[in-house]
Amino acid sequence: ASCYSYLPKVVVKAEDEREVRRLIRLCQQCGTPFTFRAAGSSLSGQCSSEDVLIVCNDGFKKMEVIDDGKALKCECGVIGSDANDLLKPYNRKIGPDPATLATALVGGILNNNSSGMCCGTAQNSYKTIRSIRVVLLDGSILDTSDQKSIDQFLKEKPQMVEDLLQLRKEILADEELTHLIHHKYKIKNTT
Repeated sequence: ASCYSYLPKVVVKAEDEREVRRLIRLCQQCGTPFTFRAAGSSLSGQCSSEDVLIVCNDGFKKMEVIDDGKALKCECGVIGSDANDLLKPYNRKIGPDPATLATALVGGILNNNSSGMCCGTAQNSYKTIRSIRVVLLDGSILDTSDQKSIDQFLKEKPQMVEDLLQLRKEILADEELTHLIHHKYKIKNTT
């Protein structure tokens, strides 16, 4: 849908988390840049690549309604409208409502912090997420819904944690920057 026209050298469809980890490792060993893509329905070219394009869609379709529809646990390849269809009997829906909801995948919706005409910024992706499971660049996994995973991350990645906390401290110490960040996230376009 984008005006960008990059043609990847290789397109790989990852079928599960294990494959994602192997592909990251392989690309790093070869020194090859890679980009992840969900549905590719964004207009901004975020999923464009001239190197390796890793598509995470068909193998990542699991969904589970939690707390009588108050939450939904789903994988990155779930179509946004399918998530809403599952929540419909509970009179609920996911927060974001991008125009491409019928084709956009949850992974892309979250990665882009999608919102939409109805949800604005109050119910965008970042404001409505409870937890996330991510594969990090080194292939390790962080699941923020699992305290054991969090503890393991804190133990195994002390430098990353320290760097992130230091960055947070620097941002909070800069009143002007803090204000700018808050302002940018109150509007839909965070350029």
